[in-house]
Amino acid sequence: MTRYSYAARAGSRVDFVPGGLDMREHYAAARIFALSSVREGQPNVILEAMACGLPVVATGVGGIPRLVEQEVSGLLSPAADAESMARHCCRLLDDSALCDGMGLAGRRRVEQDFSFTAMVSAHEKIFSSLNSAT
Repeated sequence: MTRYSYAARAGSRVDFVPGGLDMREHYAAARIFALSSVREGQPNVILEAMACGLPVVATGVGGIPRLVEQEVSGLLSPAADAESMARHCCRLLDDSALCDGMGLAGRRRVEQDFSFTAMVSAHEKIFSSLNSAT
């Protein structure tokens, strides 16, 4: 079954958007963010979606489980398991409170651990430890 078949079966409006330079308009129009990678590092696109307050449905591969906390900021599926991805998407779309709560948790996680301030603080700690070692 193709991704378009699953989207049609869900009975709701689903847009498949190719990547672009500025995705903010798409994030703002979305209710959830889904990424069905088979292999992945630590995708910035997940951090971008979480920063925009979107709950994430993704495959639990590579660095994704380090970004998305299961049942807190999103839902993870095994790679190549389209049925699980579809169930997770439907679950979030059917439960506004869960969807909103996971979106808020993801945004907080990005602000706490991946913001510019957090990055500067982490680098300062590294540089301080190197300074102390010499």
